[in-house]
This record gives sequence, C-alpha cells and structure tokens, in this order.
Amino acid sequence: MPGISDHGIVFMVLAVRQYFRMQPRRMVWLYNRADWTGMADYLTPRLARIEKAYTPSPDDLWNQIKSEITEAMSIYIPQRLTRRKDSRPWIDKKLHQLIKKKRNLYKRCKKRGSLHLEKRYNMYRHVVQKMLRKQHSEYVNRMFTDEEKTKAELSKHFWTFIKHKRSAAVSIVGPLKKENRLITSAKDRADILNEQFVSVFSLPSEKTDYARLTVDYTTDDIMIDEKGILKQLKTLNPYKAAGPDGISP
Repeated sequence: MPGISDHGIVFMVLAVRQYFRMQPRRMVWLYNRADWTGMADYLTPRLARIEKAYTPSPDDLWNQIKSEITEAMSIYIPQRLTRRKDSRPWIDKKLHQLIKKKRNLYKRCKKRGSLHLEKRYNMYRHVVQKMLRKQHSEYVNRMFTDEEKTKAELSKHFWTFIKHKRSAAVSIVGPLKKENRLITSAKDRADILNEQFVSVFSLPSEKTDYARLTVDYTTDDIMIDEKGILKQLKTLNPYKAAGPDGISP
C-alpha cells in the first residue's frame, strides 16, 4: 500500500479469535436430597447375597460390591450438572428468559429485515442491559451489606464472585500446536509435553538388577478387624471428591 513518502505502509487484515479453555461441566451428587432409607433397604439383601456367595478373588468381590453401590446411588441419590465458571450468578431465571427472547428477536430481525422486529429487539436489548446492571450491582452490594450471613459465608460469596469474573480457566501451559494443528485436549497436550521431555533426556546405560536385591528386615503381621474398619469409615469426609473407584466418601 503506497504511503505519502517513499516508504510503503504494511496493511494487514487478520481474522483472529481469543482462545478460551472452557471448564467442562461435571455431574455431582445431591446428598442432602438422597433417600438413605430406601438405599439401605435396596443394598441390604444384595450385599448379603454377595457375602454368602463364594468369590475367590478380592478384586472380583470388590467389583460386585462396587457395582451394587453404584447402581443404588444412581437410583436413590439425585444428580445435577455443575455450572460453568464463566456463568454469571446474578442472572436469575426471569432474566435468562429475557436474554433468550432477545436473541430470538435478533435472529428473526436479521433473517427478515423487518422494522417492527428491529424496534422490538432494541426495546428488549435496552431492558436486558438495564436489568443486567441492576442485578449485578445488587449482587455485589449483598457481598458486603447482607447482615443475615456470617463472615465466612460473605467471604465465600466474595471469592465465588471473583472466580466467576474470570472468563476462562487459565492454565500454566498455553495452547500447543503439532503439525500446524491446535491441540486443546488435556491428554493430547500431556502427550506432546511427554514427547518433548523424552527427546531431551536419555535413559541411564546401566540397568539395575532388581532380582538380586535383598530385604534384611521383616514387618509385623497386619491385623484388620471390624472395629478398625469402622473407625476409619467414621473419619471419612462425605464432602470430599470421589476416588479412583468413582464412589464418594
């Protein structure tokens, strides 16, 4: 592109888009709404039948118990999907409906080009913007002026607001590319980083003969009884996340 002087001007038009790694939604158990009596009645005969049956392998026995518990949880404990961190907690159901109606009017107006639809869309757009500002202001004010909540609850309310203000979950490792292809999944990114580390490190040439290693000490017998297991179960925190077996404490 020619300029005023003898120097040219570089003019570029780039179609770029900011990269966001959205937090996936996950299923959580609603334990406060669980039917514990029905779950106990459901599991009692089934666990008794497993106890009477002969199962030589501990792994097979645990798989049977796990299958029955998982089935009972899916029947007697409600579930729901978590909300994304980028969702705005100050938006209630009524405002969600207005936003949805505004989007539908925008699509219809863009498709038909009607002046009547354009006026309705502009009206809903102003109403939605006004309600968004109002509810956002009230939500922020409640974090500091709500006298019914304790100091710990207000602190939790504040940090929840801070997390929701982040538009995306930021990770230490940014977007990676392989063969001019953007890699976004966590597994593929881990594989690429693993390949990079393997390429710059070498394995030791000498191999350790573990078969010749000897142990010169012994341990006492491990005693497992019903009281000890019950004591460990009572110390579990039911609000912690599930382990590798997928069963929550």
